[in-house]
Order: sequence, then structure tokens, then C-alpha cells
Amino acid sequence: MQNIVLVCWLIFLAFWAVTAFSTKPKEEMISTDSVGGARGILIGIIIFLILLKRFFGVYLGFLFQNIITLPIIIQDVGIAILAIGLATALSARYSLGKNWSGRVSFQKAHELVTTGLYAYIRHPIYLGMLLMGAGTLTIADSTLIAIAAVLVIISFIQRIKKEEALMAKHFPKEYAEYQKRTKKLIPFVW
Repeated sequence: MQNIVLVCWLIFLAFWAVTAFSTKPKEEMISTDSVGGARGILIGIIIFLILLKRFFGVYLGFLFQNIITLPIIIQDVGIAILAIGLATALSARYSLGKNWSGRVSFQKAHELVTTGLYAYIRHPIYLGMLLMGAGTLTIADSTLIAIAAVLVIISFIQRIKKEEALMAKHFPKEYAEYQKRTKKLIPFVW
């Protein structure tokens, strides 16, 4: 199961790396906060530590100790959640096309994307990543991954506020209407 988790995250990272080069130039960029920057650093550290443990057998103490061992059926559900999260994030990233940015920014000739998963929620990439994290946590339920999950959720909430303010600034009428007919992150809930 660990290999499935690793493969899903590698697919996610590879897709992001390849598509990052096909975006529109930025017109306006909002400075990222320290939590958002810390998220990227944290993810890099976690990947590095996982690789150290996985391929070199480095003992990392409590960071990789299981908090609780979940039954196999729950781990199987976790794999399904991970796969759904991966499909959600990739589909949403594909829908954004050249309008995507790794930072909170408004692109030149930016379009308000309201198709695909964006017809239902305004931040499906974040939903996909959260589902991937939840699925990962059911299989690799370590202290480090639990801490990372909390920090990522906090950073997503902060980033969502900035993205929504930027879209409302550039698409005042369209974005207000879009907000009325969609949920922020969780379909039918929030």
C-alpha cells in the first residue's frame, strides 16, 4: 500500500511540474504569507524524510511512528480516497489550463473558470489535495503526516481568502454570482 501512496504523489508532483511551464504571464501577484511558504518547505522536507526512511532505512524516531494502526478495510478506503483526491486535483488543474498559478496571482487575459469541477466548488484543487492527504494518513498514519495535514489545512484556508479577494477584485459581478451558486471547498456543505 505504501507504494501506491508514493506512486499517487509522484504522479501529482510530475503533473504539476510539467504543467507549471504552460501558464499565462502574471498581471498581479499577491505576496504569499509565511504559512503558504512554509507549506512548500514542509512538503519538501516530508518528501525528503520519506525517501530517507523508505530507500535508505534511516530511523527517524517518533516522526514516523504510527499514531494508531487502522484496520485493512480502512486503509483500503484510504487508498480509494487518495485516488479520488488525485483525480480531483488533476481534473481541476487541467480545467484551469493556462490560468493556473503556483502563487496567488491574476494572469494576463485571465479567464474566470466555472466549468468542470469548478461548476460545483471554487477550489477543487485544494479539495483534491486534502483528500489525497486524508487517504495518505489512513495508510501512513505517522506523527509527521498528521502535523503536516494540520499545517496544510491552515495554509489552504488562508490562501483561499486571498484568492477569493483577488477574483472578486478583477471579476466583481461575475465572481459574486459564481460564489452564490457554488460552495467554497466541500460540495453542498462549505
